[in-house]
Amino acid sequence: MLLNMTVSIVISLVFSGNINLTHVSDNLGNLALLEAMVFFFVGSAIDVSQSVKWSAAMKLLKLRNTEWNIQESREAERKALVYIVTGMLLFLQSIILAII
Repeated sequence: MLLNMTVSIVISLVFSGNINLTHVSDNLGNLALLEAMVFFFVGSAIDVSQSVKWSAAMKLLKLRNTEWNIQESREAERKALVYIVTGMLLFLQSIILAII
C-alpha cells in the first residue's frame, strides 16, 4: 500500500512537469516518516498487548480466559522487535533524506 503511494507521488510529479530532486526527496522523507510512525505504533501495540498489566485488565474485563505467562510475553517482544527495528531504519532513512 505504501509502495503504491510512493509510486503514485513520483508519477504525478513526473506528469505534472514539476519534478526535481528536492521535491521528490521531501515527499519520500515524509512518507518514510509516516511508515516509521506506523511501525512504531504496531510494535508498541504488540508488546503492550502481552504485558502483565494489560493481561490482568483484559482478564478483569473477561476478554481473556488464559493467565499471563512469560513465554507469551517473550514471543510478543520478539515480534515487536522486528517492527521497532524496521521503524528505526525508516526513521533513519527519513533523516538522511532530510539532509540531502
